[in-house]
Amino acid sequence: MLGVWLPVLAYVVLVFVLSSIPDLAPPRTINHLDKLAHLLEYSIMGWLLARAFKRNRPHRVVRWASLSLITGAGIAVLDEVYQGTVGRDQSIADWTFDVVGLTTAVLVMIWFLARKQESIEKGDGW
Repeated sequence: MLGVWLPVLAYVVLVFVLSSIPDLAPPRTINHLDKLAHLLEYSIMGWLLARAFKRNRPHRVVRWASLSLITGAGIAVLDEVYQGTVGRDQSIADWTFDVVGLTTAVLVMIWFLARKQESIEKGDGW
């Protein structure tokens, strides 16, 4: 059990440590690169959360997917609020890209698991 939650905890700590750096920003050479960074950052978070939540009840997809999205969105809100306390901008747009990243990761995991199940049922193996 700890094996799936320890990476989640470590990653959340990493996110908040990075959020503590007041001047942290991607290079400005590409427009909206910061939004891509949010998307990637929270895609990883979504994957880790989904992996952890599905561990307990792998066949209850709606439950673990929902818990992953709600938990991740809550962490993203706390992250944006926290950034305001260390002199960084708080942004609903950043939060939106966080949620899009979470959602993308959860949907990819659902797709991956469905493909795996389909392959097993056909006898193709994995």
